[in-house]
Amino acid sequence: MVTVEIQNIAFSFGEHEVIRGISHTFEPGKLSVIMGRNGSGKTTMVRCITKNLRPQKGRIYIDNKDINSYDHENLARKIALVTQGSNSVFGASVFETILTGRLPYMTWAPGPEDYNIVDKVIEKLSLHHLIKKNINEISGGERQKVFIARALAQKTPIIVLDEPITYLDLKHQLEIMTVMKNLATEGYNIIMVGHDLNLSLKYADGFLFLHNGAGRYTESKEEINESFIESVYGVRMKAVDYYGSNYYIPDI
Repeated sequence: MVTVEIQNIAFSFGEHEVIRGISHTFEPGKLSVIMGRNGSGKTTMVRCITKNLRPQKGRIYIDNKDINSYDHENLARKIALVTQGSNSVFGASVFETILTGRLPYMTWAPGPEDYNIVDKVIEKLSLHHLIKKNINEISGGERQKVFIARALAQKTPIIVLDEPITYLDLKHQLEIMTVMKNLATEGYNIIMVGHDLNLSLKYADGFLFLHNGAGRYTESKEEINESFIESVYGVRMKAVDYYGSNYYIPDI
């Protein structure tokens, strides 16, 4: 069971401080959603967690080891990253794209174990009908599922996703969120940047809200109320009760 622990991290672009002294431990078996306004540091946080950026202050620990002690290959066996609008492999089929998730384990060419893992991932995400298609010729929602499949083929205990449902239709948004929730239930440590508050309230186990460089974590959906939302986003929302759960709409 692999944790991601951030200790008092801070990051600035020049004189602009984006993240200031944030600490939190992301636990396995949970779908944790990072939320906040545009420019609040969500993607910066993800890039620090995946070692694509290095905080000027603080430490990040993956599986109780300093992230800086991992080389690229070993870190790729701990964390898989799915970005918004992930780059596709030029001219590759869906099957070949998923197979690239095995690269951290290959010495030269894929072997029987690699193909077996990819076959299981394809079955898990019901992608059989797409495997021969060119990755560039399928819909955005289908392509995002393929990139998640590639992350699963990477066989990492941690999956980090940067706005994976942005620009997707409602059907694919729900499919992706259901997949993420199920993976968390299986014991994966799922860390996701999200914008849709209502969808996140339905699926997430915990929330890290970023605002003015600081972070606030909660697992209490009752804590996320009208005043809380206004303090983070600067907009007034009102709660609508739907079968015992609150959903939020603009208060206009």
